[in-house]
Amino acid sequence: LWDPSDGNFVEKLATAGQEGSPYPDEQAAITAVFHAMFYLETSVKDAKLATPLGIIGCNEATCPEALESLHADYALESVRANLVGFKKLLEGGQAEGSLGFADLLIFAEHPELATDLLTNVDNTLAVIDGMDATAQAAIESNPDSLLAVHTSLKTVTDLLKVEVAMALFLELPQEAANDND
Repeated sequence: LWDPSDGNFVEKLATAGQEGSPYPDEQAAITAVFHAMFYLETSVKDAKLATPLGIIGCNEATCPEALESLHADYALESVRANLVGFKKLLEGGQAEGSLGFADLLIFAEHPELATDLLTNVDNTLAVIDGMDATAQAAIESNPDSLLAVHTSLKTVTDLLKVEVAMALFLELPQEAANDND
């Protein structure tokens, strides 16, 4: 759908408020992107990490059976891939003139927030890369190491939920509005 010769969604996003765009105005397009970024909060931090760690939705100390990709034991790599995708959304594309969500924060006179987001993403990637076990092995023998990934990722999602939302006057998606962890 993003391919210019197929769905050309990037054009539909960039032409918000114009005929052919599903977005009535630029604010609606920015809000849609902002809401999509909450996959990192609800699906990655909460479902892929907090549930297996017993933080939410688990009545035991840990729930290793809730790990994603349980049989392939690829849960940590999946979290990492989701974080890399989030970072690409922040940074924008590779082409000259490509803009990302961090550029929007800079344009809105919040360059420190853009820097903090990118730094916290890089810090979380470093925590993941520093793991010497798979998620399944970690949750069974050293859940604190996997908890460190969750804690680091929470620094990213907390910025998103509070500071980014306030800086850009954006409403949280409903599924994230009541999250208290």
